[in-house]
Parts: sequence; C-alpha cells; structure tokens
Amino acid sequence: MIFETSPQLATFSQAEWRAHVAAIRSLLFAHQQGWHIFAPRRSVLQSLLQSGVLDSAEAGFLRDVIGTRLPTVLGQARSASHTILCTTGANDATVPEARHCPVPLAQFANGRNVQPARLLVEDRYTDGAFLSEVFSAVASELGIHWPLELDILHGGGGGVEKQYRDALSEVRPLLCVLDSDRSHRNDRLGDTARSVAKNPDSNSCGT
Repeated sequence: MIFETSPQLATFSQAEWRAHVAAIRSLLFAHQQGWHIFAPRRSVLQSLLQSGVLDSAEAGFLRDVIGTRLPTVLGQARSASHTILCTTGANDATVPEARHCPVPLAQFANGRNVQPARLLVEDRYTDGAFLSEVFSAVASELGIHWPLELDILHGGGGGVEKQYRDALSEVRPLLCVLDSDRSHRNDRLGDTARSVAKNPDSNSCGT
C-alpha cells in the first residue's frame, strides 16, 4: 500500500510533529521493511525534517532514501488505484481524490496498524488460497475493493505450532485457521489444533 500525505500536514508546528512522531516512525519502518511505500508531499517532508523531531538515522532515511526518490514514489501514488491519505484528523480541509482513503495520521502511532496481517494455515496452496478468496469475496460484498495485503504462512501438520510461536513473537496481526480433526462435535481437538490452542498467548480467534 502507498501512504500519501495531506498538504495540511505541512503546516504542523514542532509540537504537533512531536505528537505524531510515533506514527511517522511506523511509516518509515514499514517503508524500510518493504511492507508499504511512504510517499509524503515535498512540503510535508520538508516541514517534518525542519521540525527536528526525528533522530539522525530517521531523518537521514527520510531525506536520503525517500526524499531522493520522491518523484518516483509520488508518480507511483498518482498511478495507483488505491492509496492511504494521511490527514491531520477530522478537521482536515483537503478534498481527497478518487484513489484516496483518508485516515488520520495518528492512527499509525500503533505500529501494528501498518504491518501486513499474517494468516497461518497447514497448507498455503490449498487452505491459504481458499481463505484468501473468501476474504476477498467478503470484502467485495462489503464494498471494499482494495488489494488484499496478507502474508500466508504454513507449516504442515507438525510444524504449525512452531510457526505459530515464531509468528506471535513478531507482534504482528495474526490469524491461525486449522482443521479441528474432530470426528464429531464433542470429540477433542486433534494434536495440531491443540498445540496451538494451548499456547498461553493464543485465543479462540488467533491473536
């Protein structure tokens, strides 16, 4: 996904940038990891750099990596069918374009909100592919016509528990869907499902 910025952000004072620095750090990290593209307007980039709220490494990445490629990433944004428009909040006066989904910048202070969700299944090519189609169909029915951003993991029957444990340690949104292996409603869970369910950080809907 590409994250653009409202021109209103360029008017932020140092105090306002300081209040939103966690969100900026989330977006910079997501860009660095290759999860998303952060495409700020040049005026916003300059305002942010001049505010001095970023440390030297963050400012260098914004200036030297994103800034030097700004014409390219802004061109990608203009040609995309859907992008996120980071706004100042409910009072932002920017009129969004057709591709924009306006979201207050503050929403991204929680880093989980910029991390691709993970789906853990026993077989990515059967279970994973089927569930991806289901998710896309449900989103379409709800009027959400956006690309599906989802990392699909699989571990086979015996490897799921380790994959689940490792995925939880990354603190990314995770949904684990497994066969119960029950022969009837009152039967106990199979070994694979039970190994995941007994994890102390697990719950009935993944995590």
